[in-house]
Amino acid sequence: MTHEIEPLVSCRWLKEKILDKALEENVVVCDVSWSSQKDMENQYKSCHIPGAVFFKIMDEAEFSEIFPRNLPAIDTFEQTAREAGINKDDHIILYSDSDMNGFFMSGRAWWTFKVFGHEKVSILDGGLQKWKKEGFPVTDDVSKRKSGNFAANFTNEYIRHYADLVDIVETNSIQICDSRHQHKYSGPESSGNIKGSRNIPLASLLNQEDGTLKSISSIKNELSSAGVDLSKPVITHCNSGMSSCGLCFILHLCGCPGTSVFLGGFTEWKDKAPKELIQKVS
Repeated sequence: MTHEIEPLVSCRWLKEKILDKALEENVVVCDVSWSSQKDMENQYKSCHIPGAVFFKIMDEAEFSEIFPRNLPAIDTFEQTAREAGINKDDHIILYSDSDMNGFFMSGRAWWTFKVFGHEKVSILDGGLQKWKKEGFPVTDDVSKRKSGNFAANFTNEYIRHYADLVDIVETNSIQICDSRHQHKYSGPESSGNIKGSRNIPLASLLNQEDGTLKSISSIKNELSSAGVDLSKPVITHCNSGMSSCGLCFILHLCGCPGTSVFLGGFTEWKDKAPKELIQKVS
């Protein structure tokens, strides 16, 4: 028996499925926690959702000054997914114990799977923080699945590059949303932003009490008030393709067509773009 794939699933829904042993065999729960400051795999080994596997969503890529958070090569990602026991028809449920109650890293993981052609992907609302706050079970038993047959197929639908953005900004042809914190977008601490972009900080779309996503109706109202037309495509960006993926996911939930991420973000933009395409807002 199959279930409908919801892009966002609640902790309670997943808990009931696990306790009732009602998760289908083709559902894989993945801990995609990552930090530049500590080993999140060791943290996973000591505390994770029962049955979850650890997925290295970032560690297998080649980073540089302009692309400090780059995508892995397609064959590398495919092999990582297979080693995690993921098959080409599996429904993947992502969570993390990272910033913004998981939306920072789970959003990046959701987008990465989309870029590599996998459609059946969901995010756990509130991440491991919400799961533990609810008192739901955790374990240190490390799950090991047999190797999967995951097949990666690169798609351009979800990704934008510098050359794309230059033409878009010059013609003002597609909406651009900057998911960085407000002080990064404007003010004395800011080094500027992409000309014509709107600032929609990812954190502003989460409930402060428990880190879950605000209601879709509330988010739509906030986006509309900020001047975002949800009936038209939107390109998101941050500094280097992290929080922008979470915003891309949320826009997708809101029914926005053609959402994509400028991977290079403002890190690449400020390095390459002509000065007239960088705006400073006091």
